[in-house]
Amino acid sequence: MPFFKRLIWLACWLMPASVFATDTATRPASDNPRAATIQLLQDPSFARGFQVFDPKLGKHVVRGKLQPQPAIGEPVWGLAQWSSRWSLADAQPERLATGAVRFADPAKSVTFCPTTGSNAGLVFTLSAGREYDGRFRKSTDPWAHLLAEQRFQVHPRIVDLERLRFRIRCRLLAAKDYAPAGANLPGQAAQFLAYLTVQNLNRESPGYGDYLWFGVPIYDSRYRTPVPHAAADIGTGKFIYNPPGTAYTSESLHDGQWVSIDRDVLPLILEGLRTAWDQGHLKHSRELADFRLGGFNIGWELPGTLDVSMQFDGLGIEATLKNGVKP
Repeated sequence: MPFFKRLIWLACWLMPASVFATDTATRPASDNPRAATIQLLQDPSFARGFQVFDPKLGKHVVRGKLQPQPAIGEPVWGLAQWSSRWSLADAQPERLATGAVRFADPAKSVTFCPTTGSNAGLVFTLSAGREYDGRFRKSTDPWAHLLAEQRFQVHPRIVDLERLRFRIRCRLLAAKDYAPAGANLPGQAAQFLAYLTVQNLNRESPGYGDYLWFGVPIYDSRYRTPVPHAAADIGTGKFIYNPPGTAYTSESLHDGQWVSIDRDVLPLILEGLRTAWDQGHLKHSRELADFRLGGFNIGWELPGTLDVSMQFDGLGIEATLKNGVKP
C-alpha cells in the first residue's frame, strides 16, 4: 500500500527562524571535547505548550494556544489538526488527579503529564470513530491529523555533522480498530510518525528550497514493526525515505509497553539522499553541501477508522558538529 501523503507545509520550512524564541544550547560532546553538540529542538518537553493551527489542511493560521503553565513563556511548537471536524483552539484546561493538564474537543485531546516520574510526557489522543461518525473513509477523502511541529532555529549542514542523535520513548495507550476482522479496507490504518526535513538551503542553488522527508516510523496499526518506504509523496511530490522500524528498535509498540529509540540517524539520512538521487529525485539538488536540517514534526495520521492514544517523552534531536565547525 502506498505510504500516506505528507502535509503541505513547505511555507513553514521557509519561515524565518526569528519567528521562534531561542533556547538552543551547546555543550561539548562527551567523547570529543573539541566538538559541539546542539539540541536542535526548542522546548523539547513541551512545557510552554502549543500554538494551535486552524484545521484547514496546510494552512498555518494560529487560532489559539494550549498552555498548561502560561507563566513559563510563549509556545514555540505548533499543533496541526489538519482535516479535523473540531478544533482544540478554544479548549479549556482540565486538571486531572494525576497532576496532568488535559485539553480536549469531541474527537481529540492533548494531555500534559507531570514532567518527572514514570508517567511523564505528552499524550496525543485522536478518535477517527468520532471524526468519521463510525464510517470508513473514502480513498479520496482527507483524514484527521494531530501533529506537533517546529522549524529549527539552527540549520546545520549535513556535511558538517559528526552524528545526529534522535531519541524518544513512547507507549501506546489505546488502539481501537472499527474494521471487522478480515475486512480489506484500503487505508485502514493509524500511524504515529516523526519526520525531519533535509532541505537545500543554498540560495545560489537551482534547487533551493527542495527537500527530503526523512522518517522515523514509530507505530503502524497494520504491522508489529513499521515497514520501509521510499517513494515520492502523493501530496507534495517530495521524496519520502522511511527506514524500517527495525532500524530504530527491536521492540513493538503493539505490546503496550514503553519503547525507547536512541540512534544516530545521520547514516540513514545519507542513505535516504543517495536513494532519492538514484531514483531520479532532487534533480536540481545534487550537492550534499547544499543540504541542511530544516524542521520536524511528530504525531498521528488517521486515514483509517481507529481510536488511538500515544504517550511520549524524552524527545531530543542532538547534532554533534565535526571538529572546527562552529555552531
